[in-house]
Amino acid sequence: MSSFPERSVRDGRKILVLANCQVGGLTACLDMFLPRDSVTGFHWTFTDQGRADAAAAAADADLVVTSAPAELRAQMAAEHGFDEAKCLVVPSLHFTGFHPDLTIAYVDGKQINLLNGAPYQSAIGVWCWKRGMDIADTRRVFTGEAMKALGFDRHWPAAVAQARGFFAETTVSFSDFFLPLQASGRVFMHTCNHPSIAAIAQLARVIGRMVGAQEGDLRQPVEHMIPDALSLNSIWPIYPGVADSLGLSPSWLWKFENTYYDLDGYLDTQFRSLDAVDGSIVCLPSDDPQFAAALRTVVSR
Repeated sequence: MSSFPERSVRDGRKILVLANCQVGGLTACLDMFLPRDSVTGFHWTFTDQGRADAAAAAADADLVVTSAPAELRAQMAAEHGFDEAKCLVVPSLHFTGFHPDLTIAYVDGKQINLLNGAPYQSAIGVWCWKRGMDIADTRRVFTGEAMKALGFDRHWPAAVAQARGFFAETTVSFSDFFLPLQASGRVFMHTCNHPSIAAIAQLARVIGRMVGAQEGDLRQPVEHMIPDALSLNSIWPIYPGVADSLGLSPSWLWKFENTYYDLDGYLDTQFRSLDAVDGSIVCLPSDDPQFAAALRTVVSR
């Protein structure tokens, strides 16, 4: 008699994963954790066509695992008869604990893209640019002293509380998701809104358990098998000062698709993008009086 397990037959439910840029990894993980179910994914958008296509994709599904915002789900229900009753609402992963300086700047309500369509800005960089500082002077602000003055070395608890709040809007357990990742001692976010495949796999495990996955299937090490697609986009460094407080190796190396930038290279690119903007730039962290006061103290020394 063969010692191999029986071959899985996809005779179970039709599951649609309706999510944002994390949809690919979440779909692939759930597909492996639920070998009898047929799992497909769809990237939601707020466009008319996007809403229509998402509702059509969900029409035949037995279960819709979705991080789509409530307003989008309501629009789809009103416009296309989308059945919210078959939705399991899950959080979209967002965590700032590793990257407290990462932010987005706006002009006339529109985000300013930096490289390859990525909107990621350094809040410290924006503040220095607004003061008319050059790159040489700005790079000297990126110190452990500045990270401490800004509270970046103490930001982790606030980031955890924020992420816990996102999970609280769903029925997905934050502790079951977060504690194994924290215990791993690894960086599990590429940016504040782009998780690594390890984080996506852990979320998929929690979801899989909620929808009836077998424990043996949930133990499969899918994070070592499924490509980390979001790592192909942007990766933000863990600054000295921040890294030290977390027991991690620090870095001043940014990645945007296939190009790497040191601190000078990143600041040069950031300043060029801000110089090209026509209009008043708004950046909430940089415009905050406490943020400005902390950096003025550092610059004046």
